[in-house]
Amino acid sequence: MKAYLTAALLLMPVPALGQGAVFQQHSLISAAEAALRAPPPANPGPLIDALRWQVLQASNAERAQVGLPPLSADTALDASAARYSRKMQQFQFFDHVAPDGETLDQRVPKSEMWRFEGLAENLWSGQGALDWRSDSLARQAAANWVESPGHRENLFNPLYTVAGVGTAMSGDQIYITMLYATPVGDLQQAALQRDYGEPPADLSGFTVALEQSLTSALNAQRARNGLAPLVTHPLLASTARNNANSALASGGFSTGILDEVFRTDPSRSGRLAAGFWRGSGAVVWQAEAAARSVVNQWQNGRTGADTLDPDFKQVGLGVASDGETVQVTIVFGEQSSGSAY
Repeated sequence: MKAYLTAALLLMPVPALGQGAVFQQHSLISAAEAALRAPPPANPGPLIDALRWQVLQASNAERAQVGLPPLSADTALDASAARYSRKMQQFQFFDHVAPDGETLDQRVPKSEMWRFEGLAENLWSGQGALDWRSDSLARQAAANWVESPGHRENLFNPLYTVAGVGTAMSGDQIYITMLYATPVGDLQQAALQRDYGEPPADLSGFTVALEQSLTSALNAQRARNGLAPLVTHPLLASTARNNANSALASGGFSTGILDEVFRTDPSRSGRLAAGFWRGSGAVVWQAEAAARSVVNQWQNGRTGADTLDPDFKQVGLGVASDGETVQVTIVFGEQSSGSAY
């Protein structure tokens, strides 16, 4: 009688997703030894249910041996792992890439993947004269993963803190998928990115809404500090908008923005200050949430100090966007005694 043990591994580092190579072991055992092993169950359901937990426990026992904390179970990862194991069993393949082209980055549905920022996968398959008791299979899968460098890297990666396990079997063939993930650090921000990660069709409407939301967020910050609200000034606003548009087009900032205000209105007196913000990539395309993010990033810098400067009474905000990048320019001004604008 033969017992076949097969495992597949990933070689890509966090947080990338990638495909791996196949690690195989074949062993030949005696009939007497095989007789001591539990046979495949006629009803695989209880075994599949037990392995969901016991593979996780066996994996955590291996992690404990190297001083790592245990992985926590995640039901969404369990479901995705089980679905992929059933797929391998149904179509009789064993690989990180399914015959229909599904890869690891498609393993977890988008409705759940937003909660994670890193994902890896270990596969294990056995056939023949295995010991079909759940605890034995779980320990064997975990031990084989430790023996294989690529699997070991996934299992012992300290960045992965949650996992899911799914099993499928047919006859004397069993498939186990284990998914490892790193939860996002800020679920609220991740949820906003999930819901508002695509730019709106009306970009001009978004830029106007963001200008208004920024003004409200800045004045709320001033109110908490006992300061009067900033009043939008037309010249400061138009200058900020012109700067935001030119900065978006050029990819840089104009250092002469304050001189431009004085050139446009020579009668203006008092101090001016300017601040900038640029976001691209994972932009949240929702005005109030984006405004909170911008103000939070400004808070500990020069722009945050200008926001809470009691001498500044006026403000101008300009927002520009091309659907990929958002550019914000803000201009603060002291009350001008005589403005012809």
